[in-house]
Amino acid sequence: MNDSDDMMQTLLEQESQLQFPAFSNADALAIGTMITQQATINNYPVVIDICRHGQTLYYFANTGSSPDNEEWVSRKKKLTNRFGHCSMLMRLKFKRYSPDSFHTNGVTLDSSYTLSGGCFPIYIKNTGPIGTITVSGLTDIDDHNLVVNAIAQHLNVSQQ
Repeated sequence: MNDSDDMMQTLLEQESQLQFPAFSNADALAIGTMITQQATINNYPVVIDICRHGQTLYYFANTGSSPDNEEWVSRKKKLTNRFGHCSMLMRLKFKRYSPDSFHTNGVTLDSSYTLSGGCFPIYIKNTGPIGTITVSGLTDIDDHNLVVNAIAQHLNVSQQ
């Protein structure tokens, strides 16, 4: 196994472990607030977006973020919603098969998508994804980790 394979396995494990019994507006507020506190304390110039079934439940744009971050959020969400997996996993899958393009296994992505981490599906146990939690403004791995750490803390799941 190479580093990319290890990372993909870790991401699949995160998707399996970080599933909700249900997801309410209060859950969105709690998770969004956790991420916002981290962003504020550390002066991260991020945008945070939490959606369920296409409805925005939580949104925050920290000082230093820009409209570009909103665009990145939109593109990351589109990728996650299309494939039902976190955007970091999809970035690794696409780059594995076609390092310089948005083409793989007969799938072509246009410029309304981005292959960048930071969007994680809201999985409901025994149901599947019903929304997304997205951060944009740092490196894609840091965006991803902010989201995953907040979900794990909210669900009281320890991360390896």
